[in-house]
Amino acid sequence: MPVQSDFVAALKTLTWVMRMIETLGPDDPAPLFSAVLMNADKRAIDFVTAGDDFERDAARRRVHRQDLEVFEVISTLPLLPTPVPHLTAIQRMPLTGPLGYVRDIYEQDLRHRLQAGHLSSALTLCGDVLCDIEAMVDSANG
Repeated sequence: MPVQSDFVAALKTLTWVMRMIETLGPDDPAPLFSAVLMNADKRAIDFVTAGDDFERDAARRRVHRQDLEVFEVISTLPLLPTPVPHLTAIQRMPLTGPLGYVRDIYEQDLRHRLQAGHLSSALTLCGDVLCDIEAMVDSANG
């Protein structure tokens, strides 16, 4: 679950971007912007990625009441399609280093092969987010 300070910072940034866009002239290009749902649990992911009202209602019933308002606001943000669940590999990256580098080292040591698999999964997810960003840029450039 995103922490409260991350959520508040994202809303402040979104508000700033929207105000800045309002100051642009008619021929000025608006910047591309989107957010990534990071460190999310399954309930948050199910809620913000619900495809229809039935899925949204089912996801809403699994959310704690105190989190529901936050989830509702998050679902209105311009999110990239790929949410990033809570992954220890990503959380520890500042301590361990780049995922690919650490994965390559772990693959050489039988004691760390399972961790190498988790790192590979995290790298795949990062690639998916990168593809989302590229698709957004490509669609904006026509």
